[in-house]
Amino acid sequence: MINKLILKQLEQVHEAEVGEYDSLHHTFHIKKHVEKTFEYNILYIVKLDKHLLNATDNELLVSNWNGGKYPLHEYLKFAVSKKVGKMIYVYGVYYDIINKCDMKEDFEGWLPSEQLEIIEETRL
Repeated sequence: MINKLILKQLEQVHEAEVGEYDSLHHTFHIKKHVEKTFEYNILYIVKLDKHLLNATDNELLVSNWNGGKYPLHEYLKFAVSKKVGKMIYVYGVYYDIINKCDMKEDFEGWLPSEQLEIIEETRL
C-alpha cells in the first residue's frame, strides 16, 4: 500500500515520467529528464508542434524571428545552421512521413527546439 501523501505529490509531477509502482520493492521508477539537443552536421526529421503551423499562434516568432514566414507542413527534414539559446536556424524541406520522401517545398528559418519532436536523425 502506498502512502496517500506520496501518491498525491507524485500526481503533481509534470516534468518527469513516473513509472508504475512496484509493490514488491515499494518503489517507483522515474526516468531522468534529458534535454533535446540539436547538433550541427546531423540531418533531422521532426514533427512540428501544431502551434508552429499557425501564424497567429506564433506572432512573435513569425514577425520578429522569421520575417513573416512560418512552417506550412507538420513534418520537416532539416540541418541546423545556427543556434541561439533554445532557438535553432534550420534549412530543409518538408517531409512526407507516410511515403517517406521529401516534398518539393523548402523552409528556412528559426524554430524553437522545445516545440519539435525528433522522429529520425542521421549524420551528414
